[in-house]
Amino acid sequence: MSIEAWFEDLQMLCNRFSHLGMGADLAALSITELRGLHSLLRRLAGKSDDSKISG
Repeated sequence: MSIEAWFEDLQMLCNRFSHLGMGADLAALSITELRGLHSLLRRLAGKSDDSKISG
């Protein structure tokens, strides 16, 4: 998965789980925190966390 596609997926998941209030904080998070958030939101969405960032 490209970085752009990964970030689009993260934004879509943040929109889907907007009640958690993470959307406004994305710019303040490090890449490590973003990866953790992405993993958590994918689990909440019932998706496997098989995404690999390339690029």
